[in-house]
Amino acid sequence: MTGEICAAGAGLARGYWADEARTAERFWFDDARAERLYRTGDLGRYLPDGNIDIAGRSDFQIKINGYRIEAGEVETRLASIEEVKQAAVVRQAGARGDRLVAHLVPAGDRRPSDEVIKLALRRHLPDYMTPSSVFWHESLPLTRNGKVDRGKLTGLTPVIERADSVPPPTRGAVGQHSELETRLIELWASVLRLPASSILADSDFYDLGGDSLAGARIFTGIRKQFGVSITLDRLYDLRHPYAMAEAVAAASGSPA
Repeated sequence: MTGEICAAGAGLARGYWADEARTAERFWFDDARAERLYRTGDLGRYLPDGNIDIAGRSDFQIKINGYRIEAGEVETRLASIEEVKQAAVVRQAGARGDRLVAHLVPAGDRRPSDEVIKLALRRHLPDYMTPSSVFWHESLPLTRNGKVDRGKLTGLTPVIERADSVPPPTRGAVGQHSELETRLIELWASVLRLPASSILADSDFYDLGGDSLAGARIFTGIRKQFGVSITLDRLYDLRHPYAMAEAVAAASGSPA
C-alpha cells in the first residue's frame, strides 16, 4: 500500500519560517510514537525486502471521474519503462469530461505506441490511473524554478507528435454490424450516457470516457441480457464493442 513518508529524529526542523499555517499542516506530535513528525509530501511503500519504493509526490493529486489520482505514482511507473526518460501526467478537459494525459520524453529513438504504454501501466495500476492519451516531447516545458510546467502542459492542445500506433480496422456505424454488436452498443450508450450513433464497433471504451465503474455496469447488463458473466479483469481486452460481442457470442453460443 502506498502512503506518505514522514520524517522524525533529532535533526527535524522546528517548522517553516514565519509560516504558522504551513507548519501546523506539516508538523505534528504523534502520541503513539511519542515524537514529533514531519509530512514530507513524498509517497512510498515498503517492498517485500524492506526497502522503500518512492512513488512520487502527494502534491500533484488529480481528480478524474470521481477518483483521486496521485500523479507522482503514475509518473514513476511511466519513467520505469525503458524507452521513457521523463514523464508528467496532467488532467485535460475533453468533450466527454476530464481525462488523464501523459506527456513523455523518450530515452532514445524508440517511442512505444499508446497501447504498449497502457499495457505496461496496467500491470501495476488500475484502469482509472492509466492515461487515455500519450504525447511525446523532445523536452518538457519548465517553470522559472526549473520544475515541470504542468499548467502549460494542461493547456496544450493535442497537436503534439503522437506515439506511432496502428489504428484498429474500421467496423462501421450502428446498423452496419450484427444484432449482438448493436445491442451492446446500445448498452454502452446507456451506461456512458452517449448517443448510440456516436459509438462504432471499434470505438475504444476508455476514449469514450469509460472507467472501471462503468465497465462493471456494462458487465452487469450483459449478465442480465445474455446470461453471460464476464469478470472485470477482462475489460481492457474487451474495450471495443466488436471484441465484447465476440466474447459474449463465444460464451453464449450465439452468432457475433
